[in-house]
Amino acid sequence: MTTDPDLKVIISSIDIPENIMKPNAQLKFLNVLYVLPNGVIRMSSDITGLVETSSNIARVEASEGKVHIISMTRSSVDSAKLDVCNAFDSLFELINVKAEHKGNTPGWNPDMNSEILSIGKNLYKKLYDSEPLIKAIHAGLECGLFKSEYPDLDIVSIGPTIMFPHSPDEKIKVVTVDRFWTYLLELLKNISKT
Repeated sequence: MTTDPDLKVIISSIDIPENIMKPNAQLKFLNVLYVLPNGVIRMSSDITGLVETSSNIARVEASEGKVHIISMTRSSVDSAKLDVCNAFDSLFELINVKAEHKGNTPGWNPDMNSEILSIGKNLYKKLYDSEPLIKAIHAGLECGLFKSEYPDLDIVSIGPTIMFPHSPDEKIKVVTVDRFWTYLLELLKNISKT
């Protein structure tokens, strides 16, 4: 297989469970799984290659006569995320089930014309005689929380090199920490002058 060359499927027999979902409930459950918004929903119109909105089924649990489907929906555009949540509500309403939305992280749509970004870019070139890596990522960042409270705030997200974030293998490239700290201090000096 191209996508998962090391995939192994093991099939083993088990005892028949005492409780089995009724056939009509099974059908509803499978139909819901098939049509739930899952994967990339929309790409950014402003930044080539950047996912703007996505939703992924994170976990499906069935126990004690109940099924819980946990999904993570995110977007840099709050109205797009709300639209996906409305799709969830509409789908579950069709089968008389209520969807519950928790843990909202506000979106942050990066401003590639930001003044602080321009200052930071020029400072990086001056300090390190090379172009900084400027990119937007599809992730929940604290910037969205700050921007939701202070909409006129000019924001940029910077940091040392982190590898394998949010995984057991997450690590930081230690040699980039000192360089980042030096850059941050100089950036703060430069933006205080504007």
